[in-house]
Amino acid sequence: MQKEVISSIKKKSYALSTWFENHAKKVPIPFMSAVTIRDAGFKVAVTEFDLFPKGLNTLSTTDLSNASNLIKKYFSRFYSELGKLKRVLILVSTTHTNPFVYDHFDLLVRLMKKSGFKVQLATLEQISTPFRAQTSKKKTLEILSTRIESNRLICENFDPEFIYVADSFPIEQVHKLLNVAQPITPHRRALVNPKRKVSDHYHMYNTLIADFCRETELDPWLFASLYNLEAHVNFDEKSGVEKITRATEELLIDLYDKHQKYQIEERPQIQIKNNTGTYGMGILTIRSPRELKKLFLAKKKKKTSAKTQAVINDVIVHETLPVRPIFKNLQGEMVVYLIGNDILGGYIRAYTDQTEKNLTKSRTHLFQPLTFGKSGAQLKYKSKVDRQLGLLYQNLSKIGGLAIGYDIDRKI
Repeated sequence: MQKEVISSIKKKSYALSTWFENHAKKVPIPFMSAVTIRDAGFKVAVTEFDLFPKGLNTLSTTDLSNASNLIKKYFSRFYSELGKLKRVLILVSTTHTNPFVYDHFDLLVRLMKKSGFKVQLATLEQISTPFRAQTSKKKTLEILSTRIESNRLICENFDPEFIYVADSFPIEQVHKLLNVAQPITPHRRALVNPKRKVSDHYHMYNTLIADFCRETELDPWLFASLYNLEAHVNFDEKSGVEKITRATEELLIDLYDKHQKYQIEERPQIQIKNNTGTYGMGILTIRSPRELKKLFLAKKKKKTSAKTQAVINDVIVHETLPVRPIFKNLQGEMVVYLIGNDILGGYIRAYTDQTEKNLTKSRTHLFQPLTFGKSGAQLKYKSKVDRQLGLLYQNLSKIGGLAIGYDIDRKI
């Protein structure tokens, strides 16, 4: 099935290039984002959207060598009115306990400097002295405090021309950015309205997929993330379980029709979770409403007593995809990084039984870098090359990036 899909995308490549360009002009594209793709073979979809990714250090060195070109392109394309920027402030949190997060920030600073910028790490958090964070390789990063002077956010003697917020901060800390004079990415209004619902991204993404498929004459279901949304669900009451059961039945009927149409033997699966995260409940994966009733009866106490939240405002019931192996035996979710709306690189978050006592070695099993190359049309894993998948993943990742942009636009 994927051969036919890729063939349709290739035939419409010129029209799609214009399509992506037109959408990118309509919304505020963030400096960096990441999306997660699940490839079932019979269907491929973006399932997660990340505005604050922290895994640059897992990308291939080949793709990272092109990062400075993409960084320059981003500022030239989206901030050309600012002229030649020199000083960029990167805002990060000092609360991370995972040293690999600081590996990401360290690499980000080096890539920005390689692109010709003077860069300083700083934080919105209250710190009395510079915070010294350690990377996994014991390198020390100095993170400075910030203050506002004459409507400008500065730190020590560093007065930036541009601010990149690379981390999420509490609303009360982000509020100080509302009236600063410097341009900020992601947009400051999106930062003070940080509540991100799973369904918001799915809605934006599915809308774009429908438009994309009108261009390519393909069935949107082949790429969409189907879902139903139920409001104010009380899992302590029978009516709450019945409400979710109905939503599950409706979605499963649609999915069974599609599986029958495309002669897919595997039964469809559904996930049920809190639309704003997993607070107060876990994630259920089921194949039938009958399973749902049994699971809720068996696990209701466990799911609602841990954080005493039986009533959840929004519960999302959505299709979940199995993941097929690519390159014969590499199986897992694909995470793709974007600078602006261009592909930087990606890796497989692998499903593996291999474990190591050494954390760094263990991560090499869990995160397998893939190489997209400058064109992004082919995908490479070690010495193996796939000349088809790169184009498919590239298009879906860029649609995911646009969905993040449209979600930001909705908040401002």
